[in-house]
Amino acid sequence: MGLILDLKTDEVIVDHTSKEHLHTTEKGNPVLSRLGPMQVHSVFRRLKASGKNRRNRSAKQIGDNCPLIYALKGSENLWVSRHSIKQLNTYIPLIISTICDALEGDVDCIVLIPSRHPLAKMLASRLGKAIGIPVHEHIFRKATFFEASTRVRALLGNKANIIGAGVSPDDEKRLRRIVKVGMQQAAAPYSAKDIGTSLRQHFDPLKFRGGASPLGAEDRVLFVDDLLATGETLLAAHDLLYGPGEQTSSRAATWFSKV
Repeated sequence: MGLILDLKTDEVIVDHTSKEHLHTTEKGNPVLSRLGPMQVHSVFRRLKASGKNRRNRSAKQIGDNCPLIYALKGSENLWVSRHSIKQLNTYIPLIISTICDALEGDVDCIVLIPSRHPLAKMLASRLGKAIGIPVHEHIFRKATFFEASTRVRALLGNKANIIGAGVSPDDEKRLRRIVKVGMQQAAAPYSAKDIGTSLRQHFDPLKFRGGASPLGAEDRVLFVDDLLATGETLLAAHDLLYGPGEQTSSRAATWFSKV
């Protein structure tokens, strides 16, 4: 019910008998987790690295111990065969059906979290068709690094704010380094990939496309993303739509759960 990472060929192999990386069958799936005011439904449960893999230093833990998402995106030289994708798809309809049963009647529309890759869009399309609700693909856009770092640059400009925010000296150094490098390409889309998970809370990854949302606070939205890691992007989407700190209950769906 998991994955095998072939370090010689960089292939990610779906093997339902494996106990590494991921639950790939209906057993243990889907996963329901809480993220602030959100209930997050994930198709596949990610697993912590086994003791064997943790001891194997040559087995680099890619993508929070989820190499499959990197293989599907064609990143880190990882790849996955059509046969493995077919194996993975064996249980997806059943798992998604379970998620839809839990969501039906509680959501009015789907809002897609922007990505360069179509994984989240594929999940949104499946859920939208199954539940019979529209999918909004262009509510949000990725913030540029300049936009995403506005808050952290203001923070770093005031020592009292740094202390008040509880930022450690080591994290302050890391943030200053991230900002210095990022501002060299300030107009490029913000990416959390190279930012430590504990530091992502200081950045704002999304903006409304066109400056405003066509949705209102009365709309019951299902946010869809590909992976749940820290959840900062989903929380940013919630705050943009409902207001910063607003505890309006909402739902989200991802392919892969938190570890």
